[in-house]
Amino acid sequence: MIGVFGTSSRQGKFSLQLLLRQVFLEKGYQVSQLGTEPSSLLMGLEKMYPMGYHANLPFRNEESVIMLNEIVHQMELQNPDVIIVGGQSCTIPYDVNHIYDLTFSQWDLVMGTNPDLFVLCVNPQDPYEYITRTIHFLECVGHGKVVGLVLFPVQLEQEWHGFAFKNTKLSEEDYNLCRKNISTAIGLPVYALNVCDVNKLVDQIIEILST
Repeated sequence: MIGVFGTSSRQGKFSLQLLLRQVFLEKGYQVSQLGTEPSSLLMGLEKMYPMGYHANLPFRNEESVIMLNEIVHQMELQNPDVIIVGGQSCTIPYDVNHIYDLTFSQWDLVMGTNPDLFVLCVNPQDPYEYITRTIHFLECVGHGKVVGLVLFPVQLEQEWHGFAFKNTKLSEEDYNLCRKNISTAIGLPVYALNVCDVNKLVDQIIEILST
């Protein structure tokens, strides 16, 4: 079971899940996948738990965990080599000043699926302390290990432009420097969101799960 989680919304988590699926299939592995986007089934995923886009799921937390666990069990009955699940938005809140800052549905997903390995999507502007806290949460709430980070190539500027904050795509040089700095600070490999790097990530996952 591989979990794809992130530090924010709109950072390529679903694209990464589809790339992981593609690469595992190309390498000859049987994949079963649980998506949390409402378009998951249309993209060929086997199961869907639509908790994105402000979904109003009619379950209490313990009911969500039980339902997610049952979905995973149904997927296991098909005897896949690997199961991939992906979360929504941020895994833990930046602040706890308001009840709506809390990410209950994400916690339900982690506990209901209990991945063996995690891949964490991060942004160029994410504070290292926040990335570290997210890693610690994922590793403490379940039994899984965060094995790598995937860096989104767009930086959110802290400058308001009318209706939205400004987004800036990093140059290749800045992007590679950012990857290097995050990897040094966090102590984990940082991959790019492309087929070449996702192949490297999959090889790392296969090596870990094979030992």
